[in-house]
Amino acid sequence: MLCLDYDDQSSRTGVIRVHYVFLLETLDVKFSGLVGHLFQAKVVSADEADDITAEQSSFRANEKLLSVLSRKSPQQFQLFLDALDNCGQQHVRDVISDRPGLWMLTINQHNLIYVEYNKRGLYTESVLSVPHTVYPSVVRCLLIIIIIIIIVVVIISSKLASLYFWSVALVTSERHARRS
Repeated sequence: MLCLDYDDQSSRTGVIRVHYVFLLETLDVKFSGLVGHLFQAKVVSADEADDITAEQSSFRANEKLLSVLSRKSPQQFQLFLDALDNCGQQHVRDVISDRPGLWMLTINQHNLIYVEYNKRGLYTESVLSVPHTVYPSVVRCLLIIIIIIIIVVVIISSKLASLYFWSVALVTSERHARRS
């Protein structure tokens, strides 16, 4: 799997800087168990975990976490990305680590080539060979069905992600309104 190159300090801080507002508004530090995962993985110390969880607002806790993460090693930053997956925040990792976003299907007489791209280029390529004995019209019908299923799955997953982002934004704004 291809992922971003986090080999130097500037790339980690660059990822945080580029996605700073998104991370502040979207991370669920207080209720998802993210800080616990980070502590268990030795990404944050006990003092850092206490400082982050002691913050009254999620916004401030997110700010503190991002500040701490910007000073961590490449391996610890990778553990942070893994922790996002483990605590139900895969959508956040997808955005900040350039997970695939564009799919391409190429169909010729005997092959279906499936390619996923991310923002940095080629991600994966798969070739499905079709036996020569299968009638081309059957193959075309099957491929059209596969393409339709893929499109439906992509549309549904993007709608679910959109609904989740809106619900997180609504809950966050309601919390800020209550505290004001």
